[in-house]
Amino acid sequence: MGSNIEELARSTINYRWEALPSASRAAIQRPGLVRLVVGLKDSAIPSIDHKLTYAATEQGKLMALRQLLHPSSTSADAGPALRPPFLVFTQTIARAVALHSELLYDIPPEAGGSSRIAVLHSDLSDTARDRIMTRFRKGEVWVLITTDLLARGVDFRGVNGVVNYDVPNSGAAYVHRVGRTGRAGREGGVAVTLYTKEDIPYIKNIANIIAASEKQKGAKGAGQGVQQWLLDALPTPSKRDKQTMKKRGVEARRTGSGREGAKGQAHARISTKSGFERRRENNRKGAVAGSRGRQSDPLDHEGGSDGEEFGGFDD
Repeated sequence: MGSNIEELARSTINYRWEALPSASRAAIQRPGLVRLVVGLKDSAIPSIDHKLTYAATEQGKLMALRQLLHPSSTSADAGPALRPPFLVFTQTIARAVALHSELLYDIPPEAGGSSRIAVLHSDLSDTARDRIMTRFRKGEVWVLITTDLLARGVDFRGVNGVVNYDVPNSGAAYVHRVGRTGRAGREGGVAVTLYTKEDIPYIKNIANIIAASEKQKGAKGAGQGVQQWLLDALPTPSKRDKQTMKKRGVEARRTGSGREGAKGQAHARISTKSGFERRRENNRKGAVAGSRGRQSDPLDHEGGSDGEEFGGFDD
């Protein structure tokens, strides 16, 4: 519950009490407000493993997300692996759509291909949103890219992780985002937050929440999500910076930001290649794979076209 809602409840109670007749007010005591907090106030639940990863640039974040999709390290120092299904949060709808387009061909066709990745945002129709949410609940979608539309109020069972591709606008937004993987006391969830040099002035609130959650957990190895030296080095954002961040997010990532004109938009762009180039590369890979399959089995003349999409697994 946000502080503004708490203040609204308090003022309503006081207004009702003061509206009573004097005799009634004299007979009863002024009511108070009791708030029950489970765990630490404004802190993420301790059953989640938090990771704060510096990626430097937008291209670095894209590489880091691809490493999460295709993990190559089995070292214990890397911490718990992020397993699908998981949610990926972005700052704006335009960035969610761009990231979905960029990752569309990252899952191989034999594993379901582009059908395993979906994007969900408020610009979609109610029918489209319901269809995507149903597929995600059934396990047909492994990676769901979205905005803060799903940060609260929606219950998904079995979500193994959350990736904050863009840093949340506030500490409360972070708590609600990562809480999607810790519903009803569920343990084993992983929350990964990627940040760049543009996020450094605002990231300390998130780092403090992670540190408080790890301290509350009290488990062996606590502190892997955020180190004390990082907390000491990060700048403390001013009240004005917090308000601006909460209302608008990081300015460089907003659609149409004129901070540096075309250079600024190119700097914040997610995709490094056009959709046509990535589609052509994907079709070329499919053609090569199909050609190898026909060479290995020359008697098979029933194969489809080279660019045929994956049709799903048989029951």
